[in-house]
Amino acid sequence: MSVFLKASQVEEFVANPMRPCLPPLRAPCLSAKPRPSIRVRGASLRLIGATLSLLLLCASAQAQVQAFLVQIKNTTDHRTDSWTFGEGVWVLHDQEHPLFKHGDQLYDNGMEVLIEQGQAHEVLKGMAQHGGVVAGARFPKRMLRAGERQSFVISAFPGQRFSFAVALLETNDKFLAPRGEGIALFDFFKKPLSQAVTEEVHLWDGGSAHDTKPQQNVMRGKTMDMRLEKKISEGTTTNRADANPATRLVGTGMQKHLDGYRYPQVETILFVSIKAL
Repeated sequence: MSVFLKASQVEEFVANPMRPCLPPLRAPCLSAKPRPSIRVRGASLRLIGATLSLLLLCASAQAQVQAFLVQIKNTTDHRTDSWTFGEGVWVLHDQEHPLFKHGDQLYDNGMEVLIEQGQAHEVLKGMAQHGGVVAGARFPKRMLRAGERQSFVISAFPGQRFSFAVALLETNDKFLAPRGEGIALFDFFKKPLSQAVTEEVHLWDGGSAHDTKPQQNVMRGKTMDMRLEKKISEGTTTNRADANPATRLVGTGMQKHLDGYRYPQVETILFVSIKAL
């Protein structure tokens, strides 16, 4: 921008260079004092901006919640070597080992009742003892017989993982569950995952009861169902303690477990999938 000075303004500047020779510039559309209406309008705009920011924050938080469909199927055949799953529980957690810890004795959180009697009510009471559990519930079905399946919906935030535990009723204290870190529901970029997760589930020995021969080959059909129903209803279990009280993995397939008995490979009796909705 070019500025032109008159001759008188030049002479005045030479005589007194410290004195400004230009008139103050003013915006033609603004007065010296702001109008009250402008101040009110500015406050209103700030209020609107804060409200919009809060709404966007709430919308962002809600957008992070993701629903998942969990499906669990007993893949055994009642005409051959069938196995029966008891009442199970699931949990969402942001810390490891929410239900039990490999190598340690069972927590005093109801897991012993779950794996020995197939009852979930004690675990539901005791799961809050672990600080990392953020949600949990029992499975919809009380028992899952050969060929049966069940499904339920969970809602989780990025960073939360999924775990569950369900008893193998033909045994004294064997149960199915993932390892302590649980099953991932989101990837590194916080995107929800949809996948089969059977390979992340293992067969465990709770170390709470004396090991005896699994009973899946002893009784069949209605007789076996009546026995298992009685086990859940009355809480029947062995009174003898296990010589090794630590929770440990069970040898499966052709490999014998430490108790001298053989147990099925998990993928031959169970299928688990998680699908983002």
